[in-house]
Amino acid sequence: MPEFRIDFAPGEPHVALRKKGITYYVPSLFHMSLTYQHTVPLFIADVLRSTDPLKIYGQNALHLGKEGCFLIKNHPFKTFTIMGRMMLFESHEVPGRSGADSYQFHVLYIDDFLGENLTLRVKIEAHLIPAASLEKNDLLLKISGSLGAFNGKKQMLATEVVIRGGHHDIAIELAWWTAVLDSRKYIEQPWRYFPPKATIAEPTMPKTIFEYKDARKRQEKRRILVSSCEKTRRSTLGTGTFNNAMDSFVIHKDMSPSLNRSNSGSELSAVSRDQLQDVSHCFRR
Repeated sequence: MPEFRIDFAPGEPHVALRKKGITYYVPSLFHMSLTYQHTVPLFIADVLRSTDPLKIYGQNALHLGKEGCFLIKNHPFKTFTIMGRMMLFESHEVPGRSGADSYQFHVLYIDDFLGENLTLRVKIEAHLIPAASLEKNDLLLKISGSLGAFNGKKQMLATEVVIRGGHHDIAIELAWWTAVLDSRKYIEQPWRYFPPKATIAEPTMPKTIFEYKDARKRQEKRRILVSSCEKTRRSTLGTGTFNNAMDSFVIHKDMSPSLNRSNSGSELSAVSRDQLQDVSHCFRR
């Protein structure tokens, strides 16, 4: 039997999984976390005990490891700051290939004396701080950067190094511890993300919208048509066209000589008889 149950939160796309009572959100939401947006002051013990995203998200978190991302509880971190005393200093130079310039960097081992044997290896580019400045004993350094790995162990990749004091500057360390404790109060509570509420609108039939200008156009068109019809009616009545119009039966009567009863003796003209004889054979069976 496993010691804990993994819940993949079906129906909640913003949740990747729940493990040991902690909700881990999908990596695409990390930018919504305050710890991911800012450079957070941390104790060295918190950095060394942080969780690799690969252990939570699997292969989906490969790009997070390259970006230096790590987790404390479910809080994602991208950059952080530590302060401690330099216990050991090494300077390295790697020859360049094909005539290129050599690569120089320093390796520091920093301890903030808040845990037993909790020393963090820090890699610093040589241009960030000269080696001569690091040769003093018991330097108090403030270092910012991201998290990487060296030989399977955590290593800090520094982007900024500031010398804050020496052996007797205890007050600076106390002020730093106070600042880190304030940030730890926030980190102790799990990060909670509340997705925006989506409203589902009920489907409705499209409504026909009649604008005022369309109504005016229709009224103007109707007025023009009525006016045109009225003018036509008046002009027709004035000329007497309807009184002089011939009935359709009268027209057909005039056009058909055989039906014209005004012909004397009811006899067909010679032309009409010849025409009938020419077409009569078409109707014979």
